[in-house]
Amino acid sequence: WNGVYLYNIGIATGNGIVVLDVDINHNAGKYGDETLSEMEAQYGPLPDTWTCLTGGGGVHYYFACDDPALTVGTGFAPGLDYRGAGGYVVAPPSVHESGREYVWEAAHTPAGKGSVPLAPLPDWLHTLMLEGRKKAPERRAEAVPPEKITEGGRNDALFRLACSLRSKGLGDSALTAALLAEQGYDVGGASMLLHPGGVEEAGAAEAAAEAGVAARPAAEAGAAEAAAADTRDLLTLPRISNIIYFKL
Repeated sequence: WNGVYLYNIGIATGNGIVVLDVDINHNAGKYGDETLSEMEAQYGPLPDTWTCLTGGGGVHYYFACDDPALTVGTGFAPGLDYRGAGGYVVAPPSVHESGREYVWEAAHTPAGKGSVPLAPLPDWLHTLMLEGRKKAPERRAEAVPPEKITEGGRNDALFRLACSLRSKGLGDSALTAALLAEQGYDVGGASMLLHPGGVEEAGAAEAAAEAGVAARPAAEAGAAEAAAADTRDLLTLPRISNIIYFKL
């Protein structure tokens, strides 16, 4: 986070953490907020827990849950996804392709002022997630991404492609080049997944140069470092074990 290039941050889910992703964009037909309100009216409100306001206008609710059956559930209910074992979520202070930042909701942060405990996943929501997963068609782990990645599915498709290529033995530079090619080098303001784990500085600089990514001004780098404090504090907690780096 102290380098000259702009990186986004991802947190690998699973290992005791499940994230409810509420998609909210009424102009695009995403009414996750209304779906969740209907569920809460029927089953009761969600407990206070770590809450992230996403750059895309949605909300991420973090919960404690050790069920390995909760993997990645896209559209388990209208406008609602979840990320568990084998998934990931983008974390603050990452920047969405819209230019808006991911931020922790002030009264529901994982550390520091406004911090709250990580709440257990409510039983009713756990059940609905499992039921929704059973109704959804199974997705092959090594499926080839569609010719055109649809809005809202880009990060998930690139993540699966990266895992597939990594399992075949591709190194950092080759993996980065493949993902950039898949995106058509469209990196202006988009969150690009490089690969799970760390990225060597030389490889990141080389990939950035090949893609024509501009260096980030020192002032912006300092602001991002300050904004990352709560996320870094979160990483010191025992449940968080994996970080995924993204390039903007």
